[in-house]
Amino acid sequence: MATPDQQNIALGLLGTSGDFVAWSRLYDDLTTRRRTRIGPLTANLVVPDSQILGIAGLLKSNPRWTRVEALSSLSRGSKQEHPDEHVENALDIAVQAMFMTDCVATRGHAPDFRLGGLRPKCWACNDSFVQFLESSFPRVTDSPKICSVMEDQDSLKSWKLAKKLKITFKGTNNLADHLLYDSRYNTLYLFHHVAWLNAHLGGLANEIPFDSDMETAVAQGTLPPRLLFETLHSLQSILFPSFDPKAHKIMRQLVKRIGFDPECNQYSGYKHKGIPNAEEDMQYQYWGERLVVLHDLLAERPPTSKWEKWLRWQSSDANALGIALLALFISIIVGLISIVLSAVQIWIAYMAWKQLVN
Repeated sequence: MATPDQQNIALGLLGTSGDFVAWSRLYDDLTTRRRTRIGPLTANLVVPDSQILGIAGLLKSNPRWTRVEALSSLSRGSKQEHPDEHVENALDIAVQAMFMTDCVATRGHAPDFRLGGLRPKCWACNDSFVQFLESSFPRVTDSPKICSVMEDQDSLKSWKLAKKLKITFKGTNNLADHLLYDSRYNTLYLFHHVAWLNAHLGGLANEIPFDSDMETAVAQGTLPPRLLFETLHSLQSILFPSFDPKAHKIMRQLVKRIGFDPECNQYSGYKHKGIPNAEEDMQYQYWGERLVVLHDLLAERPPTSKWEKWLRWQSSDANALGIALLALFISIIVGLISIVLSAVQIWIAYMAWKQLVN
């Protein structure tokens, strides 16, 4: 059961109160400096709820602020001993708690660090907040390949990925990492905060059109409804559909063993009023390309058994060329043998004719 403080902060940041178990745990970790990468390592740095709520309000009112402008405005009113350091940390926490997006995702990593082949995005000093979010969630429309994958989304169920590709699933608190496949560890990252997604879809995001742009959504204190819907749909209709007991079993294990949001096990539908009625006809614009990656992996998956390896070798391009060359060589040999046999038959016939004449 959420405490009164947790209820108040949820009301301020999510627009509704409730028992947000996973989100509240993350928020407490962020504001009390437990198990989080955000912010420099400064002892006894606790960020008050009032400051987080104040920053959230400023971001809603000024979505075109650059990071420098936001820090400058916030530092002027700070009474902390180290205002720049404290304010920067508070700003990063507010962004993470409100929009579930890590704006310092590159901190602590080498310059060439990649996750799923992509360089994590950070809120650069001279980029506006909206620009940072738009770069974190690129939108792709009218992609024939995405349409093709959506028609075959049944092949992307979690248990099929686990069985055929031996993929493991890992939760992430950064929405920008959702559906990222890390080939180094054969891991698929999943944004698991279903309660947070439902709260936004049924609350703040429900007040704006389904296809709203990023700036409109930020001014409302949320993210684009389509982005939220695609995230929830990818979890509860593609990877872990409620009607599939195998997929549901994997999700129960993820909740129990690695701390996925308990709401992942609750299938309450999609609450935004603008969601298309023909859900199966809706095409992904935010996460479509990442589904394409998974679909391609299934199509090109490496063989896991000796029988599959033999079949793959038999169907490989190099092997096909070898078979063609062997067939050509055999044809030449057979042709030469045929010529020799024909010559022998002619010689035998000639000798028989000559003997008859004599």
